[in-house]
Amino acid sequence: AVAYIPLTVLAVPASVLTIGGGYLFGLPIGFVGDSVGATLGSGAAFLLGRTIGKPFVVAKLKDYPQFQSVALAIEKSGFKPITLALVYVGTTLKDLSDATHKWSELSFGHWASLILSLVVSG
Repeated sequence: AVAYIPLTVLAVPASVLTIGGGYLFGLPIGFVGDSVGATLGSGAAFLLGRTIGKPFVVAKLKDYPQFQSVALAIEKSGFKPITLALVYVGTTLKDLSDATHKWSELSFGHWASLILSLVVSG
């Protein structure tokens, strides 16, 4: 977990770190250590990006109008619209996945909900 934090901040792929944790410490300890390290490392990377890293990124991307519009939208309302949209897409994919495995068990209401979800998300 201690090594995971700075390596996450340095953008080392999480899969490499997680496999390494399992290799070095086995399943129970590796799982707990990787989970704690990933959570703390993500938090540290986020805080560094929002504080120290933000002026650097803004300075590099200030000439791109698309970046300016996205930055303004995020400043006004945060990530709430995108979070809701991505959670909705994930829910729809889960419903679709469940439906393809159990075609014969779906009720009319579930079919209607699934079709409506696909239409709205499309």
